[in-house]
Amino acid sequence: MAADYYSVLEVKQNATAEEIKKAYFRQVRKHPPEKEPELFMTIRAAYDTLSDPKARKNYDDMQKHGGEVQELMAEVDQFMKDGKWDQASKKLKKVVVLAPSTEAAWNLLGICFLRLQQYDRAEQTFTDLVKRSPDVALYRSNLGHVFLEQGDRAKEDRDRSDWGRRAREHFRKAVELEPFNPDTYISIARTYQLQRDYENALAWCERGVTATPNAPPDFEVLFYMCEIYLIQGQTDMIDKTAKRIMASLPAGNDDARKYAAMRFAQFALELYKAKIYVLAEPLFKAALKFDPHNEDIRVLAEYTTSTIAADKEFTAMKEDYQIVEPIRGLVIYYLADVYGEKIDNKQQIFDNIITEITQAYQPDIASSVRRLRKVYPNSYKLNPEAFDKILEMAENPAYQGYGGYGGEEPYCFIVTATFGTPQSREVQRFRDFRDQYLLNNPLGRWFVATYYRFAPYLADFIRTRPWLKRLCATLLGFLAKFLP
Repeated sequence: MAADYYSVLEVKQNATAEEIKKAYFRQVRKHPPEKEPELFMTIRAAYDTLSDPKARKNYDDMQKHGGEVQELMAEVDQFMKDGKWDQASKKLKKVVVLAPSTEAAWNLLGICFLRLQQYDRAEQTFTDLVKRSPDVALYRSNLGHVFLEQGDRAKEDRDRSDWGRRAREHFRKAVELEPFNPDTYISIARTYQLQRDYENALAWCERGVTATPNAPPDFEVLFYMCEIYLIQGQTDMIDKTAKRIMASLPAGNDDARKYAAMRFAQFALELYKAKIYVLAEPLFKAALKFDPHNEDIRVLAEYTTSTIAADKEFTAMKEDYQIVEPIRGLVIYYLADVYGEKIDNKQQIFDNIITEITQAYQPDIASSVRRLRKVYPNSYKLNPEAFDKILEMAENPAYQGYGGYGGEEPYCFIVTATFGTPQSREVQRFRDFRDQYLLNNPLGRWFVATYYRFAPYLADFIRTRPWLKRLCATLLGFLAKFLP
């Protein structure tokens, strides 16, 4: 017998509905949609057909045709697995000419039209099937998907809502025919999502969770609810829903647990790659609930959590005068890089930060890096190798003082000790005032000479007292505003 939907799911022709569902989970885990989208569509089509009793009967009837029809269907099967929808549709057109009453072939042809985005032809094909067999829920549902997909592609909200309403009409008919099929409830929820009506979307999901009598809550419906919660920013509900999924899985079914972990992890990975860490984090955590020993997921989860924590740490770091400005600047630089923010003149900015670090008072740099490592560990983890190298150089006696010159350059000692770097805006303001005004008259030169006699000792006193640094920063920052 030619390859068919039973072989796609790797089940026998007399497989029960439960066996077909388990087989579907296994195949999706082996061929996830993110990696093999075309093959996944064939797997999904196989599951949709074989899980619908009437559609399955029509499909089985078609398989009884011998000779040329069987050969054509074998080619169709391979073309659909390879995502060659145009070639598959050409073969199916020959099948329906040879066996015009085979509804399963017409249904596959409609799916090909849908994948090729030939929406008018797909609509006509499924409409004819609905007229021919109005009691087959699958045909109603596929007709709804023709409208739903066009709604997904619409740019205007009004158009999205219109397509959503048209799709919902057919999905509701499908629910009336098969109220036990949870997938159709997801489809209805998606029509409400098009309209940003998340309350109704979640309400239909809840109906779908228990749609199948005497069966545990449906995984796909609960997983889709997580997507809606993510859109709404209700990340706390993802953990609660993951627990519902966990409770619904059959005891001892490792395939089901690993499948759930894979789905959450793949969703999280998409957000991770887009550098949307705050949304990826709860999904990685949910994945670990189902597969706690998966080291790949754990590493990504820990990195995501650490990155979010570093972002939060920086808020406190901005008010911490024990971290000098050049080190804070380097943390900002690494954070921006991790979040994928566009940085103009990126290399020049980095070079300027490193220059500030090398010109700053090195004991302050060393103290800042040590404090960063202890108090702000997640910020330190943004690039531990770089911070360790800076600390190593700052602790090297050859680099002690300002920029390796032992403090002999005429810096504004007190202002520099306060703000942590001779490159700060405030230091530049006071230095310009010194050069342009004080050094141009006898009284000013006397003041500068006196300042350099006592300022280094005052600077050392200020540098070791954080409370005094904060006080000086407030006073000197205020005074700098009034300098000419």
